[in-house]
Amino acid sequence: MKEVIQLGEVAQMLGIDHETARRWAVDGRIPAFRYNNTGRWRAFREDIDKYLSDHQPSKTTGQSVSAAQ
Repeated sequence: MKEVIQLGEVAQMLGIDHETARRWAVDGRIPAFRYNNTGRWRAFREDIDKYLSDHQPSKTTGQSVSAAQ
C-alpha cells in the first residue's frame, strides 16, 4: 500500500511554504490529490520522491532537469 502524506510534509520535502504547495497542487504542478472530498490535499510519498528526483538541479547548468529538457 502506498504511503499517503499531508501537504505540510510535501511542502517540507520540497522546501517551500505550505501555501505555495497548496497553490502548486491546485495548479497541477505537483502530484497531489484532494483527500476524501474534504478539500484537504494529500500525496503519495513515492510520487513526491519521484518529483524531487525529476526536478533536481543539473550539475552543469544549475537548472532543474525538467527545465533543461
